[in-house]
Amino acid sequence: MKWMIDVDRLNKNFFLHTQGEAKIPVFRDFHMKLKPGESIALVGPSGVGKSTLLRLLYGNYKTGSGKILVHHNGDVLNMAGADPHMILHIRKWTIGYVSQFLRVIPRVPAIQVVMEPLTVRGASEKEVRPRAEELLSRLRIPERLWSLSPTTFSGGEQQRINIARGFSATYPVMLLDEPTASLDPVNSGTVVEIIKEAIGMGTSIIGIFHDEDVRNRLASRCVEIQPVNNHTK
Repeated sequence: MKWMIDVDRLNKNFFLHTQGEAKIPVFRDFHMKLKPGESIALVGPSGVGKSTLLRLLYGNYKTGSGKILVHHNGDVLNMAGADPHMILHIRKWTIGYVSQFLRVIPRVPAIQVVMEPLTVRGASEKEVRPRAEELLSRLRIPERLWSLSPTTFSGGEQQRINIARGFSATYPVMLLDEPTASLDPVNSGTVVEIIKEAIGMGTSIIGIFHDEDVRNRLASRCVEIQPVNNHTK
């Protein structure tokens, strides 16, 4: 297998419906390949579209045109044209995603949030609870909080729950949007260790790392995102 993800001639525009359908081009004929075992850091000025690219790869945004080819369960699928059912299947087994913000159902305990990527694959809570407890402990989430909803937690605690959930299961590909942005140096170091362990186990990474030290420790190469026509999002 020469690549895990192949982005080919990707085009994406946003339209401002409240401003006369003004068009903002974000990507034009963009190309990128993620090879097995690679850790790519997306770099470029703020607002250029780095987070947008991660959302396109994860199927949160529709492409204008082009292909996002993904190796999934022995097949090559086009994420850009996949139906919602297939996108959910790819997210369950092939592509994990840690966003900047934790989005969870209110009142669901933190430990269940962390276990969720494994329980949706059919594992029992008894089987996966040790993994969730290990991650919560490593990320310094006090045990007294495990049974509480993370919607009540601080921003840094929520981000650590986000990391724990993202890395509780093993994925061939992980998308990381500033995973250490709101963390202190000690917890940031722990997150870097967890990411490096995943890479060592064969996970390929595409991430946004604004901390230069974190980027240097994790990225095997950088891909620069260039503005299109000086209009960005």
